[in-house]
Amino acid sequence: MPDFSLAGGTADCVIGGKKTVMVQTSRGCPFDCSFCSVTGMFGKKFRYRSVASILAELRQYNTRQHFVFFCDDNFTANKRRARELLEAMVAEGFRFQWSTQVRTDLARDPELVRLMKRAGCHTVFIGFESVNPKSLTEMKKSQSLEDIRQAIRVVQDARIHIHGMFVFGFEEDDWNTVEATVSFAREMKLTSVQLLILTPLPGSELYQRLGAEKRITSFNWDLYDTHHVVYRPAGFTPFELQCAQGYGHTRLYTLPENLKKLATGRLVAAGLSFYAWKINRDWQKSNQEYLRGLAAAGGPAGWIDATHRPATSCSALPAR
Repeated sequence: MPDFSLAGGTADCVIGGKKTVMVQTSRGCPFDCSFCSVTGMFGKKFRYRSVASILAELRQYNTRQHFVFFCDDNFTANKRRARELLEAMVAEGFRFQWSTQVRTDLARDPELVRLMKRAGCHTVFIGFESVNPKSLTEMKKSQSLEDIRQAIRVVQDARIHIHGMFVFGFEEDDWNTVEATVSFAREMKLTSVQLLILTPLPGSELYQRLGAEKRITSFNWDLYDTHHVVYRPAGFTPFELQCAQGYGHTRLYTLPENLKKLATGRLVAAGLSFYAWKINRDWQKSNQEYLRGLAAAGGPAGWIDATHRPATSCSALPAR
């Protein structure tokens, strides 16, 4: 059984006083999204461990001390296998809470979602990717906007939290996509939201295409974290795309929004919102030199911040 804490960083993650431990029950994803590196790394074959092996690993952990993150690429890719594992976890009497990554097609089996809740599921991480139908088609996501809405309804009905992940920078994306994403996340009352920048990860179809078009602008792998622009997008300047992420996070995680969640009893969402607000603020402070360089290399003329200086921060930029 792998000890993921040896990889660095994971051993420091504590949520609600509980140490987060990582368990991998499967590997791979049968889908082939154009921007994803999973297929390039593992192929399209979905491989998984035996239920007995997984149960033996889970017995190491304590309800009061541990929170489990199943770090599978797609936990419910094989729903029969997922059901078998979940039923065994219930029968074993495990009481710890856990989270994992799934796709919107999970909603096609509401009974499975309810079983996940009974087995201790606290939060699911779902790659919604975009509210722009054209972008969903471009990335070969094999899901529609209605699929996204239905998945949110089914998961929330089961009282499972949702961490929604969206990506900006596809060929059909522009500032309207940014505004629509922020509005959608608020409307659907997602517990937390992560806005990512499209990144041509080696091994992906996107990397091959943008490389052939000579649109990749940096091979500094430290920037390939989905939080820095490393290519020339179609619907934004590089600086605008960088600002789209900061602007979106700033809109979603304002202090008034955080207090509103707290006042309406959405305590988990409120706690994560304060955490995200701090992360967003700290990122912008620590990346000022990068932002200034990106702005100088092609920032839009005329954009100014609240102090009427040339805009080198993303937080104050309006959608155009």
